[in-house]
Amino acid sequence: MSKNVKDLFGYTAEEFLSGNIPYTSVVHQDDLKRAIKEAANYKKDEKRNEFNLEYRIVTKDGKIKWVDDRTFIRRNKKGEITHLQGIVLNITERKQAEERIARFSRIFEDSLNEIYLFERDTLKFIQVNKAAQNNLGYTMAELKELTPLDLKPGFTTELFTKLIAPLRNGEKEKIVFETFHKRKNQSLYNVEIHLQLLKFEHETFFSAIVLDITERKKNEEKITQKNKQLLLLSKASTEINNILDIKIILQQ
Repeated sequence: MSKNVKDLFGYTAEEFLSGNIPYTSVVHQDDLKRAIKEAANYKKDEKRNEFNLEYRIVTKDGKIKWVDDRTFIRRNKKGEITHLQGIVLNITERKQAEERIARFSRIFEDSLNEIYLFERDTLKFIQVNKAAQNNLGYTMAELKELTPLDLKPGFTTELFTKLIAPLRNGEKEKIVFETFHKRKNQSLYNVEIHLQLLKFEHETFFSAIVLDITERKKNEEKITQKNKQLLLLSKASTEINNILDIKIILQQ
């Protein structure tokens, strides 16, 4: 057993070899049953020469870490297990990264707003969340063959390229604009788009958060119409008052 085990487990190799610290005692209780079951399975399968398992451990000072246990089974000519050799790798950072990605994925999918990710150069959709798919009527497979221009009949390629140029060349971090989207059934709805160019690892792509502002536009239109009516009434009232003033002057 390598002396480096202390860096991972907090226990020395001697403590493990003494038998006072059974390895099962450092396996996290929520993963112990699964680990024991896996160990039992490889013992039953005489053709099996190795197994690989990821699980959590609890270190001597109480910290929880993730490990990748790669164990090689050594057998004699009769197929009997003589001993095991293994490598236990610390994969805590990788697991934490995977958990963050999974958490962000849930937020992405569960958002009530429409969220789109599309490629920087080709503009092809990479991922579109459920809210957008449901509103548009497209499946994810269909959307991967489309670009934002297929949803925005109000834009030509030239106009859209000009719009996103400040993001591509780094002049702006975010662009907010209003337009309308076209669903698969050809119906239109008003949208407010918050567009950014993001970098993740070695990739650069656009992220768009899209708000369906159909109801807001309807309310704005109602307010506009009421203001026009009030303005007309005000003008009519002024004209009537002017006529009355003229009549009074003529009667004098």
